[in-house]
Amino acid sequence: SLGTYHAPPERFGSEAQFEATFDHLTLALASQAADCTILGGDANAELSATEYPIPGVGHILYGGEHSDRTEILTNFISARGLTVANSFFGTAENAWTYEADRTQRRKQIYYITVTGVRVLRAYPIDVVIKSSDHRIIEL
Repeated sequence: SLGTYHAPPERFGSEAQFEATFDHLTLALASQAADCTILGGDANAELSATEYPIPGVGHILYGGEHSDRTEILTNFISARGLTVANSFFGTAENAWTYEADRTQRRKQIYYITVTGVRVLRAYPIDVVIKSSDHRIIEL
C-alpha cells in the first residue's frame, strides 16, 4: 500500500479533527491486505525524544515539543507497527521538514512511515520546486 495524508495544523483544526485523521488512517490501513506499506504525510505534530525508546522511532529528531499531538502520533505509529524512516538517517540538525515564515522556527512534522520495506535512506533535501516553507523527504 502507498498513501499520503495531511493532518490539520493546530491553528486551523481542532484536536478532535487531528485525532480523527489518525483514526481514519488506522481504518484504511486495516482494510488493506498488503505485505508492505509506505505512508508519507504532513502530521502537523512533532515527535520528541523520550527517556524510553519508542518502537519504530529512531533518534534523528529535530527538536520537538511533547504535546497531545505527539501522543496521538506516537500511539498511531506503535499500534500499526510502523517505522518512521526519516528518524533513522542523517543528522538531527538537518532533520527539519518545515520552517515557519514569520518566526523561521524549524520543525520536523513530515514523516515517511513504513512497514515491510527495507529503507536505505530517508532524509530531507533542499529541492526547490516553488517558493515553499516545506522540504521534500528523499526515500
